[in-house]
Formats: sequence, structure tokens, C-alpha cells
Amino acid sequence: MKKTWGVINEIIDNPRKSNHIRSLKIGNQIINAVENAQECAKVFNEHYSSVGPNLADQLPAAGEDVVSESSVESGMQMGKFQIDPITEIDVLNIIGSLRGGSCPGYDGIKVDLLKRIKHHIARPLVHLINLSFSEGVFPENMKLALVTPIFKAGDREAIVNYRPISLVSNIAKIIEKAFKHQLAKHLEESGLLSRHQYGFRKSKSTQDAICELNHQIISALDEGSKPLAIFLDLAKAFDTISHALFLKKLSHYGIEGNGFEWIKSYLAERRQKVRVNGVVGPTVTCPPFGIPQGTVLGPLFFIMYINELGSLGIQGKIMMFADDTVLFFSSTGWERAFQLAEEGMKTVYAWLVKNKLTLNVNKTAYIAFTLTGTLPVASVLRSHLPMCDFPNCQNCPIVKRENEVKYLGVIFDCNMKWKSQVAKVNNGLRKLIYIFARMKKVASLQVLRMVYFALVQSILLYGLPAWGSAYPTVIEPIVRTQKMLVRAVANERYRAHTSPLFRRTNIMKFVDLKKASCVRQIIKENSFIRPQHDPPTRFQYFGSMALPRCATTAAQNNYRYFGAKVPPSPDRSLPTAVPRPQSAVHRPPSTVHRPPSADRRLPSAVRLPPTAVCRPPSAVRRPPSTVRSLLSTVPHPPSADRRPPSTDHRPPFAFPRPPSAVALAF
Repeated sequence: MKKTWGVINEIIDNPRKSNHIRSLKIGNQIINAVENAQECAKVFNEHYSSVGPNLADQLPAAGEDVVSESSVESGMQMGKFQIDPITEIDVLNIIGSLRGGSCPGYDGIKVDLLKRIKHHIARPLVHLINLSFSEGVFPENMKLALVTPIFKAGDREAIVNYRPISLVSNIAKIIEKAFKHQLAKHLEESGLLSRHQYGFRKSKSTQDAICELNHQIISALDEGSKPLAIFLDLAKAFDTISHALFLKKLSHYGIEGNGFEWIKSYLAERRQKVRVNGVVGPTVTCPPFGIPQGTVLGPLFFIMYINELGSLGIQGKIMMFADDTVLFFSSTGWERAFQLAEEGMKTVYAWLVKNKLTLNVNKTAYIAFTLTGTLPVASVLRSHLPMCDFPNCQNCPIVKRENEVKYLGVIFDCNMKWKSQVAKVNNGLRKLIYIFARMKKVASLQVLRMVYFALVQSILLYGLPAWGSAYPTVIEPIVRTQKMLVRAVANERYRAHTSPLFRRTNIMKFVDLKKASCVRQIIKENSFIRPQHDPPTRFQYFGSMALPRCATTAAQNNYRYFGAKVPPSPDRSLPTAVPRPQSAVHRPPSTVHRPPSADRRLPSAVRLPPTAVCRPPSAVRRPPSTVRSLLSTVPHPPSADRRPPSTDHRPPFAFPRPPSAVALAF
């Protein structure tokens, strides 16, 4: 597969980006990074290792550093965390789960090599890992990380514009995976993690966080409330985690004994060295700040550290994906909504300061949402410091107000029209037309479909349950662009009819993608699922989604309402459907004797195909006298809204249901 994509990138002229650094600004001087790579690596290392302590020193005073008892929410049953020994089967499964082709760490051991020799090294690794768990010590040689600066955006000579990418030993990843599996299982089964945290958790994703925020906004607007959302920006959140505070929090998760000592050893005395243009600089010991990046346990430790943020008891809602945090408030009036927002912001800000996390007020913004276009008057929202004279303080920084904000890659706007988001998606799709125009000349249909699903459909599906609620006139550019791309995949002319092309290429139309994504999302959320009947009834066949009550068109376009209206597929619902009589299913036309004169004289509105008639075998034939008597009662010309009376009692007609397009997604 890697070679296939290499050929595809050559066809579309998409070479890999180079990480080569030519020059670097250090102080007031610009240094040639090619000739002085060793010095540049040293400067990068000092910069990355000093981020956490520098931000912690700039935080305002907030009292003593304490660990809130709210880290364990009410109703949670906390058990003690016990490290169990692992087996050879566990190690083999862990090695098999490692992503192949990933870069090796400082030791140069690749994943492909480990997979080839896994049966030979499984037993020694089991002994090493179990010894590490029982002694509560993480191997010192596994604490070294190789860091490569990757350019983000902006000035290429500025150090702050380079993101550190850490590579650790793949052997260390095996040990961490063995520990993480047991720790994550303990946290999830005990219910210790906040339900408002969507990051780095099983069966949760960015789309879940996007849909939850969208649902809260639409629900508040549908109720006539005044909602606003504050999008927090935490500066270098992963680099400013205090190890001392994190170790204090472990007791709230039931982590003691060997588990506590193992984590303490894992975080202590970690080292790193930076590689610039292939030259590796000196090794530096990291300060007791920051979650080790590039590791398996780093993301889990981070959400454990900020877990209390989801249960601070503010009069609003908190939604988090790792450090991307949104505070949502609503009330019957704008004045009360802003008051709740300032109170909640003060509580959150105080917690962040106590936990050595820095709020970047300059990048924090809020949106006031409305459907009518009447936004609040010039209200000011302040981010109050922990020690200020709230609510009379007028010196605290002001949170800027925006009409649209990008959250987790999706642009939310104040009117929930999704115009900017749709334009962003459409622009991304139109850039791919040139790629397919070049590829269709040399690539097969199979290759073109593979590229389509990798590049096009991935863009269409991301966040679709949320922004797919835009009006059809807003969505229309995306529909047209998708048709252009499908014509290119099928190698057809510019104005070719696309319905046959969608069927030939087995690609779903945008409207079908929307239906499938909405149904998947509400089933995943387990929203509006009605209880099932036993024995099965027709109700199960027609669907088990309860429609929520909606007062606005925006709520009816929301994925929870739209997805609940999508009919189920008969082909995929057969186990829950009511069985039909065998004699009534697709009876051949020759077995149903209907006089030709009756078909000619009966109105087309009441004329049915013989194969759709559901009748018992005894009622197939009808005496000719009965037919003539019935036909004599039909007026001429016949009325299309009336049906001739019948002398026999037949079951109701059953029209064959067309298959649902949503079934293709399941």
C-alpha cells in the first residue's frame, strides 16, 4: 500500500515536504543551519525544555496548589488499581497492533523488524515487562526521546514556529501499551473519566465533540434561549503539566503502590536530544513539566490531569477534546447569559492557574448564537483573574467576540448557517479536481476509487452530521463538485448524467452520505432509541427512532431529527421485520387471473400490479359474475379517488418497499 501511494504521489506531482532548515534566528543574529546544525540543535533543545517552567513562572497568584475532590464525580465507584502480570499472548497482540512503517526511535529498531521476530522475543519481553511492573521501575534507557523540529507556519527562521515531533523506542511503546491497557480499563470501568472528555478515549472522536456542541446550540435556540459558547485556548498545554501535581492526583484514581511508583519512575529524569538536518545535538534532561510527547501513555496522562475541569460545577456545560475546551452557557436573556459566562470563566480560570495551565486570552473567543439575526448589544465579556474584585472589576482582560470560530476543524458561525464551513469543504474538494483529471488518463477505476475514498469522502464525512444541516441552497456547490469528481473517476465527459456513474463506481451521493452519517451518529449516541417489542411487530419494521419535538426549522434540520426520520432498510432489517406469508410474496403474474376488461376500465389510481397483491390462495380466482356485477357499479368515466367495492375480505395491499440508500453504509 505504501508503494502504491508513492506511485500515486508521483502521478499527481505531490512530493513529500522537506524538513530541511536553512537558517535560524537566534537573538538578533541569523545563523546558517546547514553549517551550524549542531548549534541549532542545541538551541532547539533548550527552547523546548524551557517552555513549561517559563509559562508556570508567568502565572498569576492563585493560592496554594490543591487537588480538587471533584476529580471523582458523584456516583462513581472508585476501586484500587492493580497491575496484573502479562502473558506472551498479550505481548504478541501488542506487537501486532503497532503501526508498521513508523519511524524508529534513537535505537533504530523498526516495527517491521519486531513483527518478523515477535515469536522469538515474546518471552524475554514478558519477563522484562512483568519485572518492571512488580518493581515499579521504568527502564532508564527507554526514557530517551529523539526530537525533530517540524515547521508549522509563519516565519521559517523563528524557533517558535517549529513543532517538536518526538520519537521514542518501539520497545518502550510495547511496555507502555501493556500498562495503558490495564490503566485505561480501570478508568473506564470505574467511570473515573469525565463524560465531557472526548479526546483519546475508546469509541469517542472529534466528531462526537462537534455534534454535542452543535446539539447544545440548536436545542437552546429551539427553546428560545440565548446561547453563547466560549472557545478556550490553552498555551502549550501538553508542555506545562506539573509532574508534582499529577502525582498528587493519582490517589483520586485509586493508583497506589507499584502503579504509583511505576508512573513516578516513568516521568522522572526523562531525556531528549534534537536532530536538525540529520545532525543530532547533545542530550538534555527534561524539567519536571510536560507530558512526554510521542509516547503511548502521554495522551491518557493528560486527560487524567485535566479531568477535574469537566466537573467544576459551573452553571453551564463543558465540552473537551484533550485541551480544546468549550464553555457553553444559555439563558432566557442575554444579560443573564453573559453573567453566567463571566462566573463560569472565573471558576475555570482559577482552576487553570492552580493547575499550572496558561489561558491564552488573546486567542480565546466567544460566539453569541441567534437564528433571527438579532445579536446582543455591545456586551463585554471579561476573563476575571482569580484574585480580582468580581463582579465589579473592570481591569481584567476582555474576551473578544467573533462571528465564526473554527473548533476541531469545523467552522461554527453565529447564525448556524454553515456557509463558511461549506465553502471550506467545497474549496478543498475543488482542489482535487486537477488531481483526478491527471490520474484518470493513466490509472484504473479501482485506483481512482481508492484515491476518491481517501481524499474526497474523508473530507465530506468529517463533521457531516453537524454542518450537513445547512440549507440545500448552501450545500448545492458541494453536490456539484462531487458530481464533477465522480465524472472524473468514471472517466466520462464533463456533462455526463451522474446517476448511472454513482451506481457504476459504487460511490454514494452526498444526500446518502448525509443520511448514513446522521443515522450512525444518533445510534452511537443511543439517542431516541425506543424499546423493542417482543414478539416483533410492524413497528420494528418501520423503525425505532423517536422524533424529538422541534419548534424551528434549524432543529428539524439537525442530525438528531433528520437521522430519526430516515426509514430503515428492509434488506438489513429482516431479523426484526414481521414475516410475510409465503404465498403472498412475489406471486407470478400467471397465477392471478384478472379479466382484461377490468384492468382497462378501472382507474389507474386503483390499478395495482399483480405481484404486489397480498391474498390467500383461496381468493386468487373470482367468479366472472362477481366481476361483471362489480364493474357495472363503476361510473364512467371512473373517479380516481374511489375504489370499487369488494365482496371478499382480502388482506390489505402491500407495496414492495424500495431499498434504502442508508443500508449501503452499514
